[in-house]
Amino acid sequence: MEGAHAAEPPLTGRAEYAAAEAPRLVTVEPARYLAKVGRGEPGGGAFQADVAALFAVAGELARRGVPTEPGFLEALWWTPDVTRGTFTWELLLRLADAAPGRVALAEAAAAVAEASPLARDVRIQELSEGECLQTLHRGRYDAVGPAVARLEAAAQEEGRRLAPPIHEIYLNGPPTPPDALLTIVRHPLAPFEH
Repeated sequence: MEGAHAAEPPLTGRAEYAAAEAPRLVTVEPARYLAKVGRGEPGGGAFQADVAALFAVAGELARRGVPTEPGFLEALWWTPDVTRGTFTWELLLRLADAAPGRVALAEAAAAVAEASPLARDVRIQELSEGECLQTLHRGRYDAVGPAVARLEAAAQEEGRRLAPPIHEIYLNGPPTPPDALLTIVRHPLAPFEH
């Protein structure tokens, strides 16, 4: 499954943040995230407001000595039809191992709520993805279809299937030109069926 492309070096000390165009199997350990759930058009007004709320809370936590790690915006995506319609997302910022408790989060959210009212909806989420396939997508965010197709083909080669949701990790973002955007596209694998 590794293919001819070597994985790009991790941007952090965590192997699950290294990817190449050729799909590869990774085991992702449980991790805690700041999370904000929303619904609407990807990149639209509601999405941008949720991103702003998430980063406002993360910034306040950092001022209080609680960093996010590695600091990439991540998103889980669900939709009944990927070609059209409304999407549901869960925006994520990974927390360092010494993640804040719910009281510290509530205090940080309250401190920024006047400027960013959606900050009160930010919560702590534990994500346990386990075995996943991931690939690196280069280009526009709305053109990840071929990356997902690579993951589907790799899963079929292994006699497996993908399980929702799609997990995207944005390694860079605006002002990067659209053709130079780098996104890890990750999909959990469904358990083996007996």
